[in-house]
Amino acid sequence: IQIPTYAAETGRFTYAVPLDHVRTAADEAIAGEAHRILAAYTERKGRMVDARSMIEEIRRLNHRFEDRAPPPASNRARPPRAEPIVEGVSP
Repeated sequence: IQIPTYAAETGRFTYAVPLDHVRTAADEAIAGEAHRILAAYTERKGRMVDARSMIEEIRRLNHRFEDRAPPPASNRARPPRAEPIVEGVSP
């Protein structure tokens, strides 16, 4: 499945699915959020005239959409650590 980006409609952001895949609600949700973010970026792109303004606009975009992002990997649940099989020897 291909998601449009600012650089191109196809070929820049893709994810693999089986050949017989039928689009699901999850696929539609990903496409919908990507469209919203792309529209917001496109709207602001003209204001990015130098490095400073680009950083400011990207920060604004991040702030606008950060509540929809998954938690950072460091905050996600981790599987329990394996216990050593032999005392003092880690798996």
